Amino acid sequence: MAVTIHPTAIVADTAIIGDGCAIGPFTIIEAGAVLGGNNQIGAGCHIYAATSMGSGNRLMRGACLGGEPQSLGYGGEPTRLQVGDGNWFGEYVTIHRGTVDRGKTVIGHRNYFMAYSHVGHDCRLGDHIVVANSVNLAGHVAIMDHANLGGGAAIHQFARVGELAMVGGLSRVSQDVLPFTVMARDNSLYGLNRVGIRRSDYPAAALPQLKTAYRRFCLDRAPPGAFLAWLQEQEGNPFLDVWRQFFASGTERGYARAARAHPSRE
Repeated sequence: MAVTIHPTAIVADTAIIGDGCAIGPFTIIEAGAVLGGNNQIGAGCHIYAATSMGSGNRLMRGACLGGEPQSLGYGGEPTRLQVGDGNWFGEYVTIHRGTVDRGKTVIGHRNYFMAYSHVGHDCRLGDHIVVANSVNLAGHVAIMDHANLGGGAAIHQFARVGELAMVGGLSRVSQDVLPFTVMARDNSLYGLNRVGIRRSDYPAAALPQLKTAYRRFCLDRAPPGAFLAWLQEQEGNPFLDVWRQFFASGTERGYARAARAHPSRE
């Protein structure tokens, strides 16, 4: 399929544009950018030199991918933004490339970024993530598969949001959000993401043990080390396998737990 480039777009001769791409008016694609096939780039977008993109992505008006990281320690070193396949980037989404600390920012596959959301340098995002309007991710944030971030949420640098976790709108997240949980307000968990779990491929028969784990750590506040030792004894439960990996990989921000004044729905 032919590449379609609007006459007002500026595309560097050395940019690599895959078959079937459509480049909208007033868009800029810098030298060194690499786009796979069938990407739809809207009006007024900017794809910077250090960006590589898979196939089937769509950028709405004004989206900017691969810009220089907002880090006082960045000195112009060659770093990258790596984007997978099938992502949707709403109006004026900004995603910055990495710093020398990790070398690149990574966006996985089939994620949905709503208007004005921002992903900072060195972030790592998995697949099937929903990032609602005006969400802000600071540098070095990790978001796991199928997480859902509500509008206006702000994620502190080095924090992690686990698989199938749901973060409420306008939340301030400065601690790790455990997989399969719901977080709202400031680092307060409000039970398990029952709707997300029900829609997932996880077996319903394994859920009672996850509820036990949630109660033990998030409500009864077991120490992380002792709780990890307990998790290591619970073999064969797919939910707890994910929790075990989440705890075993360590944390720089600590873990969000249930709000004492607001009992869990579980």
